[in-house]
Amino acid sequence: MKAIFTPKHDCLAMEIDAARLRWAYAEPERQGFRIQTGEMELSGRNILEVKSGLPAHAARTVLLVARDEILTRTLRLPSTHPKEINNLVAYRLPQELPYAIAEIVYHADTLQVNPDGYAQVGVLWTLRKNMESKLASLKEFGIEIDEAIPSTQGLLFYFLRLRAADPTLPSRVFLAALAAKQSELALVDGEKVLFSRSAKHGIEHVFHEKDAFVQECKNFLQAAEKEGWVKPEALCVLGPAEEREAAMPVFSGITDLPIHWPQDLAGVELPVQGADFAALVGASSGPWESPASLLPTEIREER
Repeated sequence: MKAIFTPKHDCLAMEIDAARLRWAYAEPERQGFRIQTGEMELSGRNILEVKSGLPAHAARTVLLVARDEILTRTLRLPSTHPKEINNLVAYRLPQELPYAIAEIVYHADTLQVNPDGYAQVGVLWTLRKNMESKLASLKEFGIEIDEAIPSTQGLLFYFLRLRAADPTLPSRVFLAALAAKQSELALVDGEKVLFSRSAKHGIEHVFHEKDAFVQECKNFLQAAEKEGWVKPEALCVLGPAEEREAAMPVFSGITDLPIHWPQDLAGVELPVQGADFAALVGASSGPWESPASLLPTEIREER
């Protein structure tokens, strides 16, 4: 299977909370890449036990920041050179938040330039103390992070690989990444996530609370339309392959858009907890030339 953005070096992506570490490891091969995944409980483990449960060495190590730890803002700012956008955001963002700019870490991306000379700038942000806590926890186990990105960026990388494998998959889609109890909904255009939110309904609700799931997806599309985003060309579902046949009638009730339920990549099984799993896989093999970084500036410069 043809792959896009095959990493030049091996890469380890991980997600950590107070009790557990989940990881995905991508290693380049002649015809693409090989993926390993795993997870471990952290309670009672020492540095040697944790390190021995991970790949021995990775050229690049990435921290994935979960969706429920990230907040978003869309700012209307004068269109300017990309290097100046951060200066405008650093001035404007504290005016809309109860925090000083030094208390947060953020990534800003120009999503759309309007005819009036203003741009829609998407900002992903989280509290600096939360990032520093995660980095400190990993350091206790001897793990140094090269980069930190939001889970939506990991899902984007996974989606780009799917598009490379399936040329019929459009670039502008409504992406529904299903997990067991909670899902990720996103409007993707090319290589950017324009609009996204966490959905309280997951794969189990597709069958047991169908009406609520359908309404939540419809509400997302209506909210995206109100934000002024162009209508997507298709609905792309990331979910367990064994659920596809039974779930397709439910998704047909959400929209009249063509529905794509792509095959998994590189033989990697997408389990019920598909959204965060796919994000981990994507993050471990993404295009690192310009990631949506949430790593504090001074730490990134040290790397």
